[in-house]
Amino acid sequence: MLAKLSKTGRTVSMLEQNLSSFNGQVETSIRSMTEEGNKIKSMVDQFIAKQIATIQEKARNESKRLSAILDDHKMAFDKANALDIRNKCLSDQGRYDGSLIMMLKIFKKTLITSRSAPFQTFQQLLSSQGFDKDLERWLYVIIVSFLQINLQVI
Repeated sequence: MLAKLSKTGRTVSMLEQNLSSFNGQVETSIRSMTEEGNKIKSMVDQFIAKQIATIQEKARNESKRLSAILDDHKMAFDKANALDIRNKCLSDQGRYDGSLIMMLKIFKKTLITSRSAPFQTFQQLLSSQGFDKDLERWLYVIIVSFLQINLQVI
């Protein structure tokens, strides 16, 4: 009977060692899974942070672009308003110089319709071919340049 007790004691001891080893392996597996999970979380967080930074940068650039467009439109509106006020002043002064008022009206229509296209400069026209033949265009550019300078002063 002593042999059976001794054998049972060894079996219990072996089971305790195996249980202890098993618990250690389970803890190692849990620790490994936790570390891998933390690595994955870190990778996801970094990816999301990069995506957020990219979106924020694009939003800043778009905001700057839209602000520039808004400023351009405000400036164009102010110039058109100044031109309208100047036109009203000319008509209110009782000067009925029909040709001047007509030129201003034509200039106003031209200015409004050509907001998106910049005016050609006098130097650009001088360098273009066929300038000698286009006297009317030359006079128009001088008048437009003169009126632009006067509008900027206002």
